[in-house]
Amino acid sequence: MTPQHQAQQWLDQDCLILDTETTGLGDDAEIVEITIIDTTGKPLINTLVKPSKAIPAEATAIHGITDAMVMNAPLWTEVCHKVGALMSGRTVVMYNASYDARLLDQTDLIWGVIPDLKNGLADFQCAMRAYAEFYGQCSERGGYKWQKLTAAAEQQGIKIQGTAHRALSDCLTTLGVIKAMAANGKQCDSRQLTAQKTADILTRLFCADPDAITALVDHRVECSEEFATKTAAIVGVDDSAYVVGMIGIINALIAPEVIAAIYDGEALTGFTVFNDAAKGEDL
Repeated sequence: MTPQHQAQQWLDQDCLILDTETTGLGDDAEIVEITIIDTTGKPLINTLVKPSKAIPAEATAIHGITDAMVMNAPLWTEVCHKVGALMSGRTVVMYNASYDARLLDQTDLIWGVIPDLKNGLADFQCAMRAYAEFYGQCSERGGYKWQKLTAAAEQQGIKIQGTAHRALSDCLTTLGVIKAMAANGKQCDSRQLTAQKTADILTRLFCADPDAITALVDHRVECSEEFATKTAAIVGVDDSAYVVGMIGIINALIAPEVIAAIYDGEALTGFTVFNDAAKGEDL
């Protein structure tokens, strides 16, 4: 399933979107704020949580939640059963699901509570992983590079509501990212070929098999003068015949939009829309 179709399925299923803020990243960290919204953006739960210990300064520096802010907040024992009842049997999407799921379990363990799961386990799914594939940036470790939520919002033109790194704001931003992926899927289903879609597809293919895509990009073919006038990437004239590369052929199909191959020296590294690439990339 493509990320676009996965995002649309989440919306069709009326999934829940969850985010937490915590006391840290370690095995002893616990939740200090939790929000769950539906696909309309309506908060179903949105509360600070008083932790069992003080909030470290380094955690406050990220999310801005202080001990004074949680002094009169409910304890996790007062919150967890509503959280469990909401999630039970539902698809719950998080941006970095493995982290939030771990913190839910850790906080339950710290407080010695068992969540209310009358309708069965929740199905936790990760919007960050889906978006990494959707965005298609290659990782040096293989696969796709994970994008921070704030970066994903900027990439998709999503206005952040409230304060980033607070649970409600991050839930709403995650919903925006999901909707952006789903909207792109609908555009793809309409088979409207654009420069950005083409660049995304080529980048994903390059991640899968860089040698094959490099060879394809480097391949040259003869073309007619009529065809040559339609492309933005004519290589030259050879024996009175125009010679064009693969990028030129694609640009002739998607004109007036233009994509470009990005090189680091002589090594192909990916693809982008030409106007973006022209801002400083070595084309």
